[in-house]
Amino acid sequence: MTLLQAQAINTALTGNWETAVKLNKSLIKENPADVDALNRLAFAFSILGKSREAKLNYQKVLRIDPLNSIALRNIKRIPSKSLNGQTNGNGYKLSNIFLEEPGKTKIVEL
Repeated sequence: MTLLQAQAINTALTGNWETAVKLNKSLIKENPADVDALNRLAFAFSILGKSREAKLNYQKVLRIDPLNSIALRNIKRIPSKSLNGQTNGNGYKLSNIFLEEPGKTKIVEL
């Protein structure tokens, strides 16, 4: 794991969503096929009420990995009415579920 990846995860875990967006965008600029960064970016957008951007990033994940369980699960949580320009009002609960995927979950002491 690179330092930038660790920072992106830590900012999400602390709820610093604006910084999480910036860090994950940097990771995606380096590697556009980084599904973990795309998932984190999409989740950060959903927390910030930017449902359209969240859905677009989850769709990018699914184009790269059509069976990605994180993207499949979270794209269903985006309210369809919010895609018409309305936000979801930050209806998502703060959770680290977006970091969990069978076979890829890592436990870290905080």
